[in-house]
Amino acid sequence: MREAIARARRALLLDPSNYDALVLLGTIYSDFDDEKSLAEALQAYDPAIGLEPGRFDAYLEKADLFMDQKRHSEALPLAKKGFELALRDESDPYLLALEYMTWIRALFENKRFKEARRAIQDALQACPGKLMSSSADDWLRLIADAEKAKLVGH
Repeated sequence: MREAIARARRALLLDPSNYDALVLLGTIYSDFDDEKSLAEALQAYDPAIGLEPGRFDAYLEKADLFMDQKRHSEALPLAKKGFELALRDESDPYLLALEYMTWIRALFENKRFKEARRAIQDALQACPGKLMSSSADDWLRLIADAEKAKLVGH
């Protein structure tokens, strides 16, 4: 990890507008579980989004980071924007399935269960296969459990 950070920083020294190096740096820092690293990750994603607002990676990575920090309402617009851009640009069904999962997670964490179910159905059509199928089953179970808990008053 330290070597990857060093290489990303070196790339940024050579070209401070290197979008991929900024996203990589943010992703690496996101994997550490301390306040300083999380702040470093955010400091990498923001300029990446500013440099290339039409690319989806930084939006989705930042949304994931916010969800991990339980900052769900802040994650939702980022996940939405990143997901919309990914739908437009992504051609790899496996990667698109991962992007769907970020969007579904953001909807779930914000208790937007009806929209999450719709996104799951869309994902199953757009990304047929085992990955999306098993993930969809898990999400639908989580949604059902959350709705049940809400009805019971927990």
